[in-house]
Amino acid sequence: ATIRDARHVPIKFAGYSISHRNGRVCVRIDNGEYKRLKAYFLDLACRRSAETLGGEFARLRFVPYAPVRQQLLMIWRAVNGARRLAGYERVPIEAVRWRRRIVKPFELVEPVKIMEAA
Repeated sequence: ATIRDARHVPIKFAGYSISHRNGRVCVRIDNGEYKRLKAYFLDLACRRSAETLGGEFARLRFVPYAPVRQQLLMIWRAVNGARRLAGYERVPIEAVRWRRRIVKPFELVEPVKIMEAA
């Protein structure tokens, strides 16, 4: 296995592209995954309702880090552009997740009860 430097070659994992730029970590949707996702949404843009497309956007598994949000916003704009040309209702911006859930990895949590005594 070859060792690579993330400052020069992004790490690709689970549809993300993780790189190091100007002393900071940059997490984006991997280019191939982004193109596939955009093509998928553009294919559905004029064949599904705005509500259904909004649900599709809301169910995306990507954590909305700033660069990921920008990529999702570009897809949303392309979808709404296609819908506008076809005369359809636009997908509301609220369909795109803007806030990410903060996870505290070392926070103590109560154990989940799998079964309660009957």
